[in-house]
Amino acid sequence: MNLYQEGVGDSLVQDENYPPGISAYLEDEKIFLESFLPFTKLVEVGCMFGRYLTWCLDSDIQYVGIDVIQRYIEMGEKRVFDEKIHRERVSFIQSDAVYLHNLDLGSECVLFFPFNSFGNMDDYQRVLLSLYKSNLKYIICSYDIGEEANSIRREYYLKCGFSDVTLLSEKRGVKFKSKYGLKSWAYNPDYIIKIMSDIGIKSNYKMFGKIGIGYYSENLASNR
Repeated sequence: MNLYQEGVGDSLVQDENYPPGISAYLEDEKIFLESFLPFTKLVEVGCMFGRYLTWCLDSDIQYVGIDVIQRYIEMGEKRVFDEKIHRERVSFIQSDAVYLHNLDLGSECVLFFPFNSFGNMDDYQRVLLSLYKSNLKYIICSYDIGEEANSIRREYYLKCGFSDVTLLSEKRGVKFKSKYGLKSWAYNPDYIIKIMSDIGIKSNYKMFGKIGIGYYSENLASNR
């Protein structure tokens, strides 16, 4: 069962299901992203229906949304039509993130993985390999693996209707899963930085807010 293809995952991006800790995380994520300005083009990987589209339009930044789920791409395209957004400012692409290097995204864009979209990707090592091959700047936002982050995430998943959610802790990080299809990792930063290094990716990371952690290109400077 694909959590998002079947529509079950839609509850994870409904504002009414966000406990205070997740609402705060999303605000902190936006502040973290803004710390890397200026840039002219954002490629949101795991965009769903265009979560950062409005932010890009307000910031005069070209937007590209990528998602593996065709239904979300269609929702994004409908949004562009309904809101009469100029097509030269936005586009949506249906693609698995393991093929990022095959997409014609332009050399000046920043790849952005929001709201732990990276932690929801099964083939994360292939995604990182594609990231390496793309030679593009990137920002990956995820969760800390400490008790506070785990507690907030558990509350969040319960509010989204995953009543049987369980937490597994391993050397590589922590995973929440449910029989209804939820499977979401937050990786140990030492583990993921090592994986990146082995592939050839030079990366930095820093905490943001109370429970956020962001990985970013070594050649992408944060001003905070």
